[in-house]
Amino acid sequence: MHLLSEHKVFDQIFSGSKYHAQIAQRASILIKFYAEEKKLGTPEIELLWATAQKEESAKLNIYKLISENGHVLESEVLEALVEKIDQMEPTVVTQRDLKFLFDLARKSFRNTKPKEAAFEVLWHIASLSKRGYAKEILEPSRTHLADLIRTAENSTKDLYAQKCCEIIGNHSDERSSLQAIIILHEILQTFQRHK
Repeated sequence: MHLLSEHKVFDQIFSGSKYHAQIAQRASILIKFYAEEKKLGTPEIELLWATAQKEESAKLNIYKLISENGHVLESEVLEALVEKIDQMEPTVVTQRDLKFLFDLARKSFRNTKPKEAAFEVLWHIASLSKRGYAKEILEPSRTHLADLIRTAENSTKDLYAQKCCEIIGNHSDERSSLQAIIILHEILQTFQRHK
C-alpha cells in the first residue's frame, strides 16, 4: 500500500486532468484493493467525484467502477456518495445519477445507513419534496424507489406508505399528491404479492 501511496497511483489514474478512460476501466482492482484495505477515504471519493462530474464518459466509467465494488465499500464511503448525489443541483441530475444511486442502495445490503439515505434521496425526487428536477427524472426515480421497496423490510414499506398518505392527506400540492398515489400503489402491490 505504501508503494501505491508513494507513487500516487490512485491520483495518477483518476485525476481529472490525467484521466484516461481505458486505463480507468481497468482499475477496478485498484478501487477494490483500496476499499478492502480501508484506504478509500474522503480524498479518494472527492477525486473520483470531481473527475466523474467533468464529462459524461468519465461519469459512466467511474459510476460503473464504484458500483462493481459497492459490496466491499465501507458504510461511510457509500453514505458520502449518496450525499454527493443529494447535493447535486436538481437541474443537472440525470437518469444515470439515479441508476448509480439505486446501485449503491442495492450494493449496501449490509449497510443500512447508506441504503436509508438512498431511499430518502429517491423519495425526495419521486415525491417532488424537492423542486427543480427534470420531468424525465420523476418516473425513473419512482421506479428505482419501488424496486428498492419491493425488497425492503415491512417497516420500511410502512414508513413510505405513511409518507405517501401524509402527502395525500395534506392536499397541499396536486403534483405531489399524484406522485404519492403512484408510489403508494407500488407499495401496496408489494404487500399483495407477499400474501
